[in-house]
Amino acid sequence: ALYAATQQGGILPAEARFDVINVNAHSLGVRGTDAATKQKINKVLIPRNTPLPANKTYSFVTSREGQKNAKVPLLEGESENPDFCTLLGECLVRIDKPLPKGSIIKVLCHYAANGTISVTAKLTRTSAAAYVEIRRDGYTTLESLDIWTARLTSGGDIPSTDALSHLASRPAPQPLLDRGDRDKSIARLDELCRFIGRLALEGTPPAAARQASHLVGLLEEEKTTLKGLIQQLEIRHQQTEHFQDRLELAGQLAQLKMAWEHSMRLLDHALVVVGRECLVENVVHPSATSFLEEARELHAVLNS
Repeated sequence: ALYAATQQGGILPAEARFDVINVNAHSLGVRGTDAATKQKINKVLIPRNTPLPANKTYSFVTSREGQKNAKVPLLEGESENPDFCTLLGECLVRIDKPLPKGSIIKVLCHYAANGTISVTAKLTRTSAAAYVEIRRDGYTTLESLDIWTARLTSGGDIPSTDALSHLASRPAPQPLLDRGDRDKSIARLDELCRFIGRLALEGTPPAAARQASHLVGLLEEEKTTLKGLIQQLEIRHQQTEHFQDRLELAGQLAQLKMAWEHSMRLLDHALVVVGRECLVENVVHPSATSFLEEARELHAVLNS
């Protein structure tokens, strides 16, 4: 907009300069537990659009007596719910001697101008510490929508045209999981429910799943709209030669792709909800019946 003003009306003097400030596109936080509700939360340390480089220090406490390690999961995203955020990595501080509940863990975050994130977690009672560095080299250029979609849905750089199919593809058979590993059990049940939910949308989902099914439809429409806008801007960005115009378009593209990413994650969650309601109501598409026994077993174990 400023560049257009200079071209059309000469509003800014010729010697005026543009200061380009690098900011983070997503908030950086850690997964913790709310002391009052005992629910998992995303504690944002460095909010999005913070000028880079940036530093932040925050203190957490251990949640139980005699912990053998202190895990600090690093999240990227705006939601307070960690399930709607991206897990970047984690710091794992090993504790040699048992510490009392409430021991302080100090977390120091540094977000560099090139997108590299470095985090140090320290136990104040001991010298125990851990360090992790996350490089963002793979995201430094404006990549195509297909590559973004593939990263979100399949973890690879393959073109994808049907988000629902990639989000909820047919699960691969798995050997019996260690039911004591709750995180793996939850992930597997989500995978099965996601597939069951997608198939349910081909027919009539149970009444309990109608709200989530409606949300899937709305998110599909939003996804289509965002896809069209992103593709239009990508063409304009490729055809634009002036630096400041390209910079402005790049910012708009980044915002739209953030919105696309958020919609895809909500779509994923809505599909899981539809599938779980189908499982509870025993309304399952014939193509998903081979996974029914495993899904019910996992559901029973996790709710026992």
